[in-house]
Amino acid sequence: MKQIICLATFLIILIVTPLPLWASTTVEVAGFEFDGVHETSRGELPVRGQALLRYMVFIKAYAGVLYLPDDVDSDKALGPVPRRLELAYFHAIPAEDFARATAKKMAENVTDAELVELSAQLEAFNNLYRDVQPGDR
Repeated sequence: MKQIICLATFLIILIVTPLPLWASTTVEVAGFEFDGVHETSRGELPVRGQALLRYMVFIKAYAGVLYLPDDVDSDKALGPVPRRLELAYFHAIPAEDFARATAKKMAENVTDAELVELSAQLEAFNNLYRDVQPGDR
């Protein structure tokens, strides 16, 4: 009888314990699964945002999640704080397309003089892009 009571107590604890305490959590975005928490040497970064980027309204380009510490306001995400952006691609995209889009957006957001001043850094940055295939992250 004592064994049955112990087993019943254990099962009740399992049932009422919140899921994150005893199972790993994931976040699903448009069919891609992402870890709910990213482990770093500095601690844990939980998912703080998720999105699906569509191209021309209908075409799914990529799904992504932003990992950011709980104690950092989202408006500070671009500051000197730990963060991680993970993207999962639906389609192949050549590196040249990324570079072209980056150059276009930079030109839209800075003056011509600033663009000239940033041109060497922009070229170095654009050289970091690599072709992606469906499912790449």
